[in-house]
Amino acid sequence: MSMTRRQRRVRPILLVTLAFTALMMTTNSARAGTGDCSNLCFWSLPGFTGEPFFDGDPGAGCTTAAPAQSARNTTSETVDLFSDIGCVNLLDTLSPGESYSSPSVSIRSFRVHVPEPPPEEPPA
Repeated sequence: MSMTRRQRRVRPILLVTLAFTALMMTTNSARAGTGDCSNLCFWSLPGFTGEPFFDGDPGAGCTTAAPAQSARNTTSETVDLFSDIGCVNLLDTLSPGESYSSPSVSIRSFRVHVPEPPPEEPPA
């Protein structure tokens, strides 16, 4: 079966279009991962997948987050992650450059890490 002249022109265009589409889908998937994070970032699913929904400065005080199962800290601050809304149940502490991912425990709030005060010296 021979191809018509039109089929011979359309076929390479179709193949290039399909290859370009596959490349763009791969690129967009990679962008959703940790490389796209410029501050403190959260993803709805483990492994830095799903919807990224926060990319900002952690600021001061306890901040409530939508349930997240992945987080990446690219700030210069150490950040505490909590499994409850009120920053009570510490889940993990992320130093700059660290990340967290769990299929079973969600992050519900976060804050800049507040170091424990040193123990008081007994009076002399």
